Amino acid sequence: MPGLLPAASALVLRERTILFVRNTRTPDRWAFPGGKAEEGETPEQTAIREIKEEVGLDIELAKELGRYVTASGFEIVCFVATAGTPDLRIDTTEIVEARWFDLREALNLDLIPTVRDALQDFRAAKG
Repeated sequence: MPGLLPAASALVLRERTILFVRNTRTPDRWAFPGGKAEEGETPEQTAIREIKEEVGLDIELAKELGRYVTASGFEIVCFVATAGTPDLRIDTTEIVEARWFDLREALNLDLIPTVRDALQDFRAAKG
């Protein structure tokens, strides 16, 4: 869609849990870590960079989960990824809180709508 701003995020898995963050822009709702692309970045590069900046994790992307358009005009490419460690180093200028939740807990969180859509897609793909 023309005019949409590129962004990327990742549903980061560690054992049987998923990483969620509350960021400074929407501190009352949970989301996947991620953000807008820098000039010339691929969605993959954006997801890897943003997650490293926000929570200090090195991730490995497994696959693209989907593309989601936000009300604020972003097209977010969401990936499924894995983290080698659960240890987080939060950038408090961007992130209010970061926590690992299992899928059942995650479905009960107050989620940003596009994140809920991505989580439902993940759940459906899991079977």
